[in-house]
Amino acid sequence: MKGLKKLALASAIAAVPFVAQAGMQPMNDMEMGNITGQAGVTIELEAALTIDQIAYNQGNNGSFLVDDIRVGGLEPGETLNIRIDIDLQDSGDAVISLFTLRPGLVEMGIDVGGMGLSGDDGSATLISNLEMDLLMSKVDITAQVENTIGDNQDSGSINIVADFVISNLDVDFDVVAVSLRGMRMGGIGSMDTLVSGDFEAMNTVGILNPVKMDITLGAGSSISQAGGGSVPEGDVLRINIDQFDADIWMPEVIVGPASIGSVAIEGLRVSDTRLAVYGR
Repeated sequence: MKGLKKLALASAIAAVPFVAQAGMQPMNDMEMGNITGQAGVTIELEAALTIDQIAYNQGNNGSFLVDDIRVGGLEPGETLNIRIDIDLQDSGDAVISLFTLRPGLVEMGIDVGGMGLSGDDGSATLISNLEMDLLMSKVDITAQVENTIGDNQDSGSINIVADFVISNLDVDFDVVAVSLRGMRMGGIGSMDTLVSGDFEAMNTVGILNPVKMDITLGAGSSISQAGGGSVPEGDVLRINIDQFDADIWMPEVIVGPASIGSVAIEGLRVSDTRLAVYGR
């Protein structure tokens, strides 16, 4: 180590004449403060993503297919415009925050042409014509050095906090001949806004739909045993939902060939929900 320090010192001394020849001047206190005071990294992104098909299969047991996927702006052909801020904390955690590049909320459109099954005996469409518009005011993703759920403290964990609204959802559930047109979802207390479709004051309290969750590795035995299932060996994917509050407005529910009217769900609260995902 002493040899390395001597080499670094000698290199710095040798570089002085070249720095002077390049016309570089010492920085004053204000300029130094502008560099050392930087809080993190910002990434500006404009993107539009399309995928023709995603296929999941288990050997020769058939496939689950998702076709014609689009992620971008609210309308086809528009881009998703976001700013990503990355800040490192003294604890070692990293906070990743998403904001809009334009005034207002982050606008995201998600389209899926169809979801279905395919195998030796044929194929079937389960869901089709999904078109969803999302408006988001805040998405904070914290990569934590601490595993907040499981026992494996070397794995860390991910905490997600988001405030969002589904401003429009159209989808056909082909498998049960049910379709939704113009479904909207917001926070508890937002039913009047959802019914009117007036999203001009989206930042008011109660309009945005909050969700808080943790994702990490952990043992799934406590969940598996409660359900009577076999206990998986080793760590599994664990997802804990701490908060999910919503009002839901479905202005048109279609069963078969005809509309059966509208459905309103107020004050939906989900908390202390645990998921364990693993192969078998």
